[in-house]
Amino acid sequence: MVAPGDRSPRRFQRSGSRRGGPDTGSVPETLWDPELAAAVREHGVAVPEERVAETLLDELAGKAASLPPSPMG
Repeated sequence: MVAPGDRSPRRFQRSGSRRGGPDTGSVPETLWDPELAAAVREHGVAVPEERVAETLLDELAGKAASLPPSPMG
């Protein structure tokens, strides 16, 4: 998930990659966190978005609650 105006996927950094997940297979480079791909290769696990979806949605809801009301309604 990417926040508006932000090009770095939420929670998908090296620090979060150790939570585990399925075997990684081929790992592409990660431009938003250059160390992430290396960490995934080193540990042999990836974290699919579905596994952290609730945390991601809670974080986005908290950010949305602090925004001013939309002029569109």
